[in-house]
Amino acid sequence: MLLRSLIQAFSTYSAIPAPETKWDEDSMKYALAFFPLVGAVIGAAEYGAYLLLVYLNSGALLTAAVLTALPLFLTGGIHMDGFLDACDALHSWRDREEKLRIMKDPHAGAFAVISCGIYLILYLGGASEAGLLEMRVFCASFGLTRTLSAAAALTFPKARTGGMLRAETDASDKKALYAVLPEGLLFAALMLLADPARGGAALGAAAAAFCFYRRTALRTFGGTTGDLAGWFVQLAELAVLLTAVCCGLLL
Repeated sequence: MLLRSLIQAFSTYSAIPAPETKWDEDSMKYALAFFPLVGAVIGAAEYGAYLLLVYLNSGALLTAAVLTALPLFLTGGIHMDGFLDACDALHSWRDREEKLRIMKDPHAGAFAVISCGIYLILYLGGASEAGLLEMRVFCASFGLTRTLSAAAALTFPKARTGGMLRAETDASDKKALYAVLPEGLLFAALMLLADPARGGAALGAAAAAFCFYRRTALRTFGGTTGDLAGWFVQLAELAVLLTAVCCGLLL
C-alpha cells in the first residue's frame, strides 16, 4: 500500500516518470504523505542543475532561465496551472460562487497571463542573483512548501463538495498528517543548516505565505481547492527564493 501511494504521489504531483498505478482509495491513502518527498526530489534536481551550470561556467541569465524552467518541467506545470486559475479568480472581483466557477474555467484570462509574466520575471531575477547558500536554502524549501500544502489539504475546509482535492483528502488516511509534520521539521532543519540567516528568513517567508494562503482560502473562497493549493506552492516558492536572495544581499 505504501509503495502504491508513493508511486501515486509522483504520478499525481509531478511529471517525473513513475510506474502506472490505478487511481483508487488504496493508492491515495498515503499519497499526500509522500507529497513532500516529490518536492525533495525536485529540489535535488534543481540543486544538481545549479551545480552543473556553475561547473560549466554558464552565464547568470542562462543559469537563471534553466532554474526557472526546470521545476515547471518536473511538475508538469500542475502547480502553475492552479496559480493561473486562482489569479484569474482572485482578480475578478466577483462573488464567491463566481470566483469558484472562474477557477474551473479551462481558459486563461488576462489576469492569469499578466500574473504568469510577473511571476516568471521575479523568479528569473531571483534565480539570477542566487549564490550557493541561497540555492541550498531554496532547494531544501521545495519539500517544506509541499509539506505545508499537504497539511493544509488535510486540515483546511474544502470550498467544493467535489473536485480532485476533495477526492484526494477523502481517500487519505488521517494518519498521513502525522507523517507530514515530521517531514516539515526535517526540511526546515535542512534550510537552517544550509545557512541560519538565510534559512531563518526563508522560513519566515514560507510561514507568511502559508498564513496568507489560509486567510485567502477561508475568507474569499470558504475553503481550499486544488487550484488554491497550487497557487500556494508557487507563491511560497517565489517568496522563499526572493527572501533568501534579499537576505544574502544584505549580509
